[in-house]
Amino acid sequence: MFGINGKFNINGAPQTNSAQNTSGKVKLNNDEKLDKLIEGVQKYIAENGERQIPENGKFSARVGLFFDIPGTENEAVLSVSHDEVDPKTQRRFSVGVRRKNSDKVTSEFLAKGTKKEILEYVKNKENYPVIKKTVLELSKHADENH
Repeated sequence: MFGINGKFNINGAPQTNSAQNTSGKVKLNNDEKLDKLIEGVQKYIAENGERQIPENGKFSARVGLFFDIPGTENEAVLSVSHDEVDPKTQRRFSVGVRRKNSDKVTSEFLAKGTKKEILEYVKNKENYPVIKKTVLELSKHADENH
């Protein structure tokens, strides 16, 4: 796995205006599932990052969660880690994707800054489209290169 805090899934996700299945439960399409997964992981990082991410220095465990990308054989991770170039004060928010049961991860960092700046980036809903787009692009790359 990614060596991360854990895995996130959408069980118990809030209902949307999607079509319902015969059991009366809301059935989400893959795009809606991905939205819920990303939003849930963002919320996890925002809520836990304050106490799990140190202000300064290196830290061994990334703060984040991984999740299966609906409709694919890939899984993604959203995480915060220390910056390798300037670990004293800089943090990175990254998206990574890999094919399930593979060690090859393709990743991209989307934001770099202080702990406060990174947590603000994660909490800002205006950044959601960039995060989702990056997950989808990296997933496509993983499909093409498996």
